[in-house]
Amino acid sequence: MEKVIIRNAKLKDAVWIEKMINTYAEKGLMLFRKRENIIENIRNYIVAEISNEVIGCCSLSFFTEELAEIRSLAVKEDFKKKGIGSKLVLKAEDILREEGIKNVFVLTYQVDFFKKLGYKIVEKTIFPQKIWRDCLSCPKIMQCDEIAMEKKL
Repeated sequence: MEKVIIRNAKLKDAVWIEKMINTYAEKGLMLFRKRENIIENIRNYIVAEISNEVIGCCSLSFFTEELAEIRSLAVKEDFKKKGIGSKLVLKAEDILREEGIKNVFVLTYQVDFFKKLGYKIVEKTIFPQKIWRDCLSCPKIMQCDEIAMEKKL
């Protein structure tokens, strides 16, 4: 496999980020994201690239000076199981540490993946900031089956 570059997303990446995220959303594994929303938040996205092709992404969502979420983690099907998702998460964690974040969380179906990266299962209710800002407008609010996991940085 060619060299994987992990970098901050650029506006031109929005179309690929949208396509990747919404491919997973169609399978019920992630929430849909509109390109306008991705563009508006482009500075919070990280991408994985091989030969100028975006093959993975994730984004950061800040809640307080010490709490943030890693979300929208997606890797193109052809590149799964090659460590790209881990590289994206580790880069996101580095950025969060630089910002002084002490606690990071995810809402996920990929429990084993995040356990290998040091995340532990917790109750969603310990993140009231997430619930009030994002969950109340989520179409899955009454039947959310994602698992909350956190890691101390």
